[in-house]
Formats: sequence, C-alpha cells, structure tokens
Amino acid sequence: MKAINKFLSLVLVTGLTTQGAQATVDEDLQAIITAQGFTGDPAKDFDLPLPDEPEADLGKMLFFSQALGGELNTACASCHHPYLAGGDALALAVGVDAENPLLLGDGRKHPDGIFNNPRNTPSVMNAWIWTQGLFWDSRVEKLADDTISTPDSPFGETDEAAGDNLLMAQAGFPVTSVEEMRTENFETGNSNQAVRDHLGHRLANTGIGVNELAKNEWRQLFEGVYGSQGAEGEDIVNFDNVRRAIASYENSMNLTDNPWFRYIKGDLNAMNEPAKRGAMLFYTAAPEGAGCSGCHSGETFTNQSFFNVGFPQIGPGKGHGDSGWEDHGRGGESLLEANNNAFRTPTLLNVGVTAPYGHAGAYETLEQVVDHYNDVDNHLPAFVAAKSWCQQAQFAETENCQTLFPEAETIASGLLAKIAALRDLGIPAMLPLGLTDEEKADLVAFLHALTDPCTQDARCMSKWLPDPRRGDPDNLQLKAINKNGLPLSMTRQCTEVTLQGGRLPLDQMECISGGNNAFFFEVAEDNTILYISTTGGTGNADLFFNADTWATPQNAQAKSISADNEEVLVITANRGLRYISVGSRSGYELTGITVSIGRQ
Repeated sequence: MKAINKFLSLVLVTGLTTQGAQATVDEDLQAIITAQGFTGDPAKDFDLPLPDEPEADLGKMLFFSQALGGELNTACASCHHPYLAGGDALALAVGVDAENPLLLGDGRKHPDGIFNNPRNTPSVMNAWIWTQGLFWDSRVEKLADDTISTPDSPFGETDEAAGDNLLMAQAGFPVTSVEEMRTENFETGNSNQAVRDHLGHRLANTGIGVNELAKNEWRQLFEGVYGSQGAEGEDIVNFDNVRRAIASYENSMNLTDNPWFRYIKGDLNAMNEPAKRGAMLFYTAAPEGAGCSGCHSGETFTNQSFFNVGFPQIGPGKGHGDSGWEDHGRGGESLLEANNNAFRTPTLLNVGVTAPYGHAGAYETLEQVVDHYNDVDNHLPAFVAAKSWCQQAQFAETENCQTLFPEAETIASGLLAKIAALRDLGIPAMLPLGLTDEEKADLVAFLHALTDPCTQDARCMSKWLPDPRRGDPDNLQLKAINKNGLPLSMTRQCTEVTLQGGRLPLDQMECISGGNNAFFFEVAEDNTILYISTTGGTGNADLFFNADTWATPQNAQAKSISADNEEVLVITANRGLRYISVGSRSGYELTGITVSIGRQ
C-alpha cells in the first residue's frame, strides 16, 4: 500500500508540475501578447472586400482567364491558384510555354526541361498586408510621398500610371513578362504599356484586339461594375479596370483565422504545448530564444525590410554577378552593393502550406528552414554540396539535376563571406542559435500554428474560385488539372484516416482504410461531370457508383476495378445526392479518395 501511495503521489506531483509549466507558458505568452499589443486580427485596420462583391468577383474571373496571357494559354491563376495556397507549389515558377498549360503544381514543366523563371512564386493570400512593396525585391514600391514607383519608372521615382494602390500597380507586370504571361511572340519589342493596352482592347473587342476572342462577354461584366462609360468618354473595358478588379479580388483573400490568433483572442487550447513553447522561442531574443520576431514582426509577421540571410541560390538567377547566375535581390533594383542578395522579409502567415521556401524555393520543408537559421555556417554548405533541392518533385525527375545550377556552391560561399563581413563589423548577422532538436521541433509547431485551416479546406477556398453558375466569359477560364490529368483538388499525405463514410466534400481528398466504405455527395446542377478517383496507400481499392441509392458491387451503374488503388471514374450526373462506395476483398489502407465536380 505504501508503494501504491508513493506512486500515486508521484503521479499527482508530476501532473501538478506539468499543469504548472503549462500555466507558466500561458502567462509568459500573455505578457508578450500584452506588450506587443496583439489583437489576433491583423486586418482590423484594412477595408477589405468580400470575394463575392461585384468588383472582386469580376477580378476573380479575370484572374482565371487565359485571355490575359499573350498567346491565350496562361492566367494569373496558372501560378497563383487558391487550391495551391495562392501559389504554384513549385520551387521555380513555370509560366508560359508549359508542356500542358492546364497542369498546375507537381508535374508542370517546360517541354525542354528548362527553368527560365528565377524566383519562387509568392502566395497571393493576404497580399493586402504589403503596404511598402511587392515582389521579392519590392520593385513595385510605395514612396515616402505615398506615390508608387514601378519598373516602368526609374528606381525611387513616381510612376504616374501606377494606379490606385500597390496591388493594382503590381497587377500590371506579370502580363508584361515574357516568362510569366506575355510570351516572346506577343507585342515583341514593344513597351509594357503597349502590352497592357493590347490586352485591354482584346477584352473590349476593339482596335488591335478586335475578334481575338472567339467568345467575348466581358463588356457586360465590366459595365455591371464600373458603369457604361468611363471618364471623358473612355471605354470602360480597359486595362486599368482589369488590374483594379484583380487588386480587389486579391484584397479579398483574408486568411488569418489561425490557431495563434485564436489563442491571442483567448482560446488557450487553440495551440498545443509544443506550439506554445515554439512561440516563446519565436518571441524571445537570441541567445535565450530564436529571435524570429526581430524581422517577422507584428501580426503580419514581416517588417517588410530587406536582408541577406544566405538562402541558397538555385535557378537561372537574374543575370547578376560575374557568372550571371546570381540574383542580387533588392540590390538588383537599387544598384547599391549593400543591398546585394537582400530580399524582402516574407510573411509567415500560412507558412505551413506555402512551401517551397526562399526567394528561389530551395528549401522544401520548414525543418530545413529552421536548420538554416540555427546554423547557416554549416547547414548552407552541406545543403548545396548535396544538391538537396534535387529531392523536390520539380527537380527529382530531371536527368541532370546534379549539374543544373553549377554556381550554387560558389554563390553560397559568397553569401557566407558577406555574412561574416557583417559580423566583423559587430553586426550579429545570422549568428548560430544553438537550438536543440526539441526546440527546433517546437518552433516548427508554432510556425504551423500560423496557418488558417481554410487554406486546406476546398469548400472554404472555393469562394475564391469562379462560380460555374456565372458562366465563362471567353471560354478561356483556367480549369486546372493535376499531374494525373484529374481536376486540381485539395490533396494531402494520408498518414491517418480522415473519413470512414457518409458525406464526401468536393475537391477534397479524404483518407480511408477498410474493406467497404460508403459515401454520398451532392451535385448542384444537371449534366455535371464527376471525376471520382482513389490513389495511394496499400491494398486494392475498387470504385462503385450509383446515382440513386447506396452503391454496391452488385448495383453499380459505373465501376473502376484494377489491380491497384489507382482508380478513376468519369461520369455525368444530374442534381441531387449521388452515391459511391470503395470496396475490396483484401482491404486497403490509407488510400486517398476525391470527388471533383464541374471541370472538363
């Protein structure tokens, strides 16, 4: 009995100690929250539209229209898709001349295997936070007098045609890039403004753009938002209104309902204990903590300034340096040597879903990023020597990946030399943090707590997709597919079962195990094309569909049966509840199932 009592006392003391530690962390975090003046609502001082408001909705349709691509095969959404966290899930963007223009994410590539875009695609989510500059080098920039400088004006000087705000100004440049949307064959040799004017005429069906679109219903959409006539008789369908509408759409992408902000608002259970410990490390200055908030500050998690933090330089570069393989970042715009290799501090909002990381997308995981900051002097040389970027799907199938970027090691050595020079001046640049493995894991847990769950929920993100009931104004609306030729949808790594049966969400992979799982889903309109698929896991899953009742192998009106789990059904169904089942005599484990609707 004494032994039992001693054991119970130990358990009780241990439990009280754990609770006390948790309470202490919560108290310490509350002190940080109070000192920083955090509210959990970074958008509180911004007047943001909703995605279904008229101007934002017009911008949404423009954002997905390939009519804005020089050769009618690239849209803004080709590199900034809501189902890919507002980006493209690639290290280096693939804009025009893709092998399959409709294929987004893993598998999107140029036919000849080249990489001609030098940088990683920033997410368009929460683009409204950028009040100082846009792009990795802020080449679209707010000046001290509140005017805007762009690449169309000398550095630091006002571009009178920039538009009303930074996002409107930025929207005028991807269409002018021969690598992103323009192509080499559209308005060759002409100015950026000539490109924009041509695209405006294309949508207006006037002048140089007359009859370029076989179907053109844009005028009525523009008039529904901006009226029938512009100032001084200007045609209301013009490129200024194109980028004005796109800016409104981008401003609507407020995705900030994350666990950390919920915690700030009082839900102490919104984050787990590792994430709370990670938050303490994040907000505690080195050497006691990681000191991340020195640059990733405020509730937007960026000070919008420029730093050389020594991230690996892969890709073709921007033609800078002796080799031409370098990307000088801000220095490439300012032409100040002190700005060379300095890039804008990225936001960490939704960082858990916006991989790869860095201006060139060299790091595939947050763990790699934390390792970089923890000990750049050793991690960076080891990473580039091992060509670790070759593990990313975008490069893994490239035969010559080991020799793709021959100057990466030399550039890395140069970056470290510059960091060392700053240290010699007494500047504590990228000093080793000395984090333990547990502390690094805690920091990663906190970084994941900055991600809004909506970003991983197809139903939630669908508000930023064109409503199929609105139609397609030019028959050029991007209807994206994945590398398997199926409609682009929300995917996941199946490490646990997420659904056993019942209602299936649309465009959202769920993970299943068993021998017979029955599901239903709702079709909104008649003559809807359904794509039903399973993939991955182990065992042998077969698909069965019935339009009227619970599907079985015996009553199936359509089925897909093969020797593995890679099943696909493509059928057309009318409005109402429809039924599928996944069956197997031998069973299956951690197999993904997806129903996608309404995409050809």
